[in-house]
Amino acid sequence: MIFERIADVILRHRRLTAVALFLAFGGLFAGVHKVVVDFSATAFFAGEGEERENLDRYREFWGSDDKLAVVLVDGGEDTLLTSTRVDQLKSLTEAVRQVEATETVSSLTDMPRFRVQFGNPMPWGLLVDVPEEESAQDVWRERLLSDPFLVPSLLSEDGRMASIVVQLSGNVDDVVAVRGRIAELRGVLSEFDGKEGLSVRLSGVPAVRADIGDMILKEQFLFVTLAVILMATLMMLLFRRFYGVLIPLVSAITPCLLVFGIMGWVGEPIGLLNQAYFTLIPVIAIADAIHMVSRFREEYDRGIRAGRVADEELRNAAIKKALTHIGAACFLTTLTTVVGFCSLMTAQMPILRTFGLYAALGIALAYVSVLCFIPLALSFTTPRAEKTSAEAPSRVDAVLKRCGRLTTRHPWSCLAGAFVLVLLSIWQGSHVVVNNHLTGVLPHDSPTHQANVLVDESMGGVIGVRFDLFAEEGALVEQEFLTDLLELESELEAIDEVRVVHSPASFVAYGATILGGPYAIPNSANIRRVLKLDADRNASRSILSEAQDRAQIVVQVRDVGANAFDALVRKVEPMVHEALAEYPVEVVTTGTPFVAYAGINRITSDLRTSLITAFFAVTVLVTLLFRSIRVGILFLPANALPLVFGYGFMGWMGWPLEPTTGVVFTVALGIAVDDSIHMM
Repeated sequence: MIFERIADVILRHRRLTAVALFLAFGGLFAGVHKVVVDFSATAFFAGEGEERENLDRYREFWGSDDKLAVVLVDGGEDTLLTSTRVDQLKSLTEAVRQVEATETVSSLTDMPRFRVQFGNPMPWGLLVDVPEEESAQDVWRERLLSDPFLVPSLLSEDGRMASIVVQLSGNVDDVVAVRGRIAELRGVLSEFDGKEGLSVRLSGVPAVRADIGDMILKEQFLFVTLAVILMATLMMLLFRRFYGVLIPLVSAITPCLLVFGIMGWVGEPIGLLNQAYFTLIPVIAIADAIHMVSRFREEYDRGIRAGRVADEELRNAAIKKALTHIGAACFLTTLTTVVGFCSLMTAQMPILRTFGLYAALGIALAYVSVLCFIPLALSFTTPRAEKTSAEAPSRVDAVLKRCGRLTTRHPWSCLAGAFVLVLLSIWQGSHVVVNNHLTGVLPHDSPTHQANVLVDESMGGVIGVRFDLFAEEGALVEQEFLTDLLELESELEAIDEVRVVHSPASFVAYGATILGGPYAIPNSANIRRVLKLDADRNASRSILSEAQDRAQIVVQVRDVGANAFDALVRKVEPMVHEALAEYPVEVVTTGTPFVAYAGINRITSDLRTSLITAFFAVTVLVTLLFRSIRVGILFLPANALPLVFGYGFMGWMGWPLEPTTGVVFTVALGIAVDDSIHMM
């Protein structure tokens, strides 16, 4: 057979094989120094097409909408609006402004009010003079709490919390890169936490990304180390030989390193999804390595019991027989697993296509390792013969024998029990929904998550959707247009999930109050006065272009999850289009959360579809390889049951289907298929 010939060539030309493997593996591994880490959030969720193009166009003009971190200042049960606490808030704002990582800072203490002097409004600090008398303080507080420009963006409705909105400098899209900026900012905040009874915490998307970066680095190190220790311990208990631990471990880890080397050569970065290769490839690869070493030990011991001398000839014969028996089975397991991962290449999202491609490549390299490296490594070992005296079966053997006896003596009872479990799993699995929370990926007891919840409930919300408006020059500041836009803002703010709405209309209406009028759109002459008043401060540039031909409507909302966010957008979007339908204005729905939620849900749906495709593709492949429809029929439930039970357990626990769980199911299918083939 071909596998026996391969073993014979390796054993006859050990040095040449070792040099060839060293050169081949070394050449691929050399690319590791070229691989870069890109934990970019946009690379993870943003796909291709119009949504991505709109987001890129938005960011190019307005800047990134996910650079805002929110410093939440919580006064507890008492109001923040006291003289000492306001002074503390001022000091905190100035300290935050001095942080190198910050670009702009907006705080309650920075917001100006205006006094008319010589017929012109002049800026005067909003909190310059806090009244001393209690009665005057009540009036002062009431005025602040009734200001629509402050509440709830910078001040909670009850006056107990305030937020300092910080726009970070540089690229905050990279999960790892943003960690340094957030750490610097948190270092400053820690100096103020607890002073005057104030709790100071950081929230917002950049803070979430920084925490995710910390979690990835810490947990990846922890779980990779733990996985290696557990695998080494189990193999030591199984083989009780050093080579029985070292050879499978090297055989399992090498393909993972080779994949990263190839990624380095072709310029494919390590991202949020494919960093799972560190555990995924070794966990799948080590199974075939263990089968190979175990079969070698079995063949070697069988030769000893047959009276053969424990010498080099017996060792080489055991290697040949092991590879002959295991080579074909491992080829089938590798082929089916590769087909399973390649099915991900049918997904719409680019990140899933590349994930499936390199995962399949890693599994193929693992088979090359089993085929070439393990026989070569075993040829340098000197195995000791096991005792051949009659021994009682091990506990594992005893348990497996009882399982086999149970299933063969009571097949219909076992099938009936399995059928009931399948029905229960399907029932519970029907409750599983595809859903994600951008700010809810952190543990619920983490300070960032708790701060995000408070910002969503009492302040201006953590995430939002943007409406990018395009028109002719000057058209976006016409009185009639702004009047309808301000009315639209009121309708949007009446929606329960919406926290804050900003647009040129609210900016002009607030400017009208500075001129002494009501909070409403003034006449054309006063609109020009408001814009002229802003000419030096440029406060409107974040929502209105200088040529007044482009603007944006910012709708800040609670992070209610992907499904509720999608429903909210479907509700809000027609309202915006209907309100502006009579004007020659192009409206484009965009924003990082909008694209992110659509992309992450698409990843999850793609994973579910690809998993089903992979399952049936593997079943058909096994049917053809074994040339037996009966085998294919038997193969179907054996590999479906673990997935069905897992899906049902998710429904029972109330867990949503997310990209991470989708990847876990893909790996579970690969492991289940491997074991089924080896069993057959």
